[in-house]
Formats: sequence, C-alpha cells, structure tokens
Amino acid sequence: MRIMNKSRGMCLLIAFFLLSTVLVHGLGVSPGKKTINFQPNTSIELEFNIINSEKNTFEASLSASGDFADIIFFENQTVMVHSDNYRTPFKVLLRFPSEMEPGIHRGRIEVNPILPGPADKMFVAYIAPQIPISVRVPYPFKYADVSLVVLRVDEGTPVPIFVEFDNMGSEDILRAGAEIELYDPDEELITSISTPEISVNKQALGKTRAQPSPILRRGLYRAVVKAYYDEFDKTIETNFTIGEPLVRIKELITRELTQDEVNKVLFKAYNEWNTELLINGFLEINQRQSEMPVFKLDKNEEKEVTGFFDTTGLVPGNYNMSITLIYADQVRTHTFSVTITKKIGVLPEKLRKLWPVLVILGVIIIIILIFLVFLIIKKRKLHRERNL
Repeated sequence: MRIMNKSRGMCLLIAFFLLSTVLVHGLGVSPGKKTINFQPNTSIELEFNIINSEKNTFEASLSASGDFADIIFFENQTVMVHSDNYRTPFKVLLRFPSEMEPGIHRGRIEVNPILPGPADKMFVAYIAPQIPISVRVPYPFKYADVSLVVLRVDEGTPVPIFVEFDNMGSEDILRAGAEIELYDPDEELITSISTPEISVNKQALGKTRAQPSPILRRGLYRAVVKAYYDEFDKTIETNFTIGEPLVRIKELITRELTQDEVNKVLFKAYNEWNTELLINGFLEINQRQSEMPVFKLDKNEEKEVTGFFDTTGLVPGNYNMSITLIYADQVRTHTFSVTITKKIGVLPEKLRKLWPVLVILGVIIIIILIFLVFLIIKKRKLHRERNL
C-alpha cells in the first residue's frame, strides 16, 4: 500500500512538473521592456499583455520588485488567463513622487502563474516572466552617459563603430563627439578613428559613427573612447570582440592506424584568434572516444598536436575519425578519413628486449665474415703467385 501511495505521489509530482514546464515554454509578456521619463507628482498608466501561446487556462499573480517597487500599483493583483485568449491585457500604474535621485532606476514586474493542486491551489516551480522597467531621472545640469557600440560583422569586413550619447541632463547638448583608440591584446595601438559632431536634445539618445571603419581580424580588442559634449570631457574604456575564437585543423598527418594497439595520432592545428587558447578535446571512431592531452596555442600559432587512439576490437578497413576541440566556450568537430590496417606479427617480449643486442651481434658477425672472406681471397692469391 505504501509503495502504491509513493507511486501515486511521484506520478502527481511528475504531472505537475510537466504542466509547469509546458506553461513556462508557452507563457510570455509584451512588450518585453519599458523605459519612462520621470514626471514629478504625476501618475502614468502602462498596459502590458500576457502571451498565452500554449492556450492554457490559469490565474496569474502580478508583483513588482526593484528600485521603485513601492510606486508600482496594479489595477488587479491577479489576472485570469483563458485558453481561448492569446493575449490577456493588464494595467500597471506608476505614481511618481515629487523627486527621485538623478540617473536610471530599474524595476521589474513579475507574472507568476498559479496552477491548481490536488486539493486547493499551489505554486509550482517555474521561471516567472519578467518585464524590466527603467525610469530616467534627469540631472539638474548637463550630463550624458557615453557608450561604445560595435556591430557584429564577418572578418575582413569594415567594422561599424558608434558612440552613443544618452542625454540625461536638463539641457540640450549642442556639440558632442569622440576620438577612439583601438588596441590589440598586447596593448599595441592599431588605429585611431573619430566621429563627426552631433547635437543631442535633453532626454534623448544621440548616435554618431566613427570614421574610417577599421578592418579587424578575428580576436579581442580594447577601445579607449575620449568623448566630449559641450564643455565636458569623458573617457571610457571597453573590450569588444570580432567573430569567435577559432582553432582550425589544417592537416591530419596520421592517416593509417594499426589494429589492436594504442596509436599515436598527429595533426596540425592553427589558432586564428589573437590571444592564447587552452584546448582540450577527444578523438572518436565508431562512437568510441579517446580524450586528448590538454595543449596550448599562442595567438596565430600553428603546431603539431599529438593524440592517442586505441583500436582494440576494430576490424581493418576505412573509417571516419572525428577530432573534437573544446576551447573558449567553443566546441568544434573536424572529420577525416582514416584506415585501420592489420597488425603484423609481433616479436615475443624477451626477443624484443634482446633485439638491440642481436642487431649489434649480427653486425659484428657480418664484419668478421667479411674479414675472413678477405683473408681467404688474399691467401689464394698468394698461393697462385708462388705456383707461377
């Protein structure tokens, strides 16, 4: 009886888990985030939607957290979501005080589904959708947040680089621009670029593109942005990457493996990234894996790498060998054709140990035989001369 009760309990637990999993995958919110300018002593009404893509019926509880949770209010604390409604709206009210600290304040609205339990209602483990809300409070003077934006492009393509001026001050900015210095990981200056000047209205975002757009290889870089707006200067530093770390296997040297033994596998690897990479990985044939020793490649370095693979039990023939390399959050697999050949008869262990001695003895015997042949020939020659 106890076993049956435990089984029922486990089944219910699994059912609730599956139900909550479905709800997590099918539940969303719109819009995904909201930014608002601070307005003293006013109330602002915002409308959001619960997205019910899986068409479930449930009740959702609304809550607020973050820097200004105490000024967030809900028209209804709970919302009923029906299976036939893809979007279910709900309203949020922000009641601003007379003043707030200048800067950007961040809060969140959480949507917590309430799932029915066997007896009453209970909360089930899940990830609640969240809506980030930002409130921009201006500074009582000229002030701008400066940031660098580098767009993702393919290697060898000019890289679009922008400087953004977020005017968080109480006045318009008439002139804003920047000089940008780009450095490689060895702190060598690659290039210097600059932006055209722009103006930025208060509580607005201005963006200006640096020229000329540099062409950068795959790798990690550091940017020093020397920005100015009207009579103010600001310097920021940030890192950015072009592409992703890449180690390329340029050649598989070992194309033939011997049956029923541990084979040394050699290949050439090349690091196309501009910093050192620590690499591990494994070799695989027919779902049989062999871990490789960890190795390092310096930036732009090519070297011969050694792995080992045990072919015991594999019949002779042609196979696909995959070499998987793991480094810097990357997992890349390269596949090559290899041949496993029959193992040639091996000398007994004792004979193998004596083999160097036997070789030396063989050489000595050959030298002695040559010497004896030489003496015999010389003796016959002398004998013929005497007879003459």
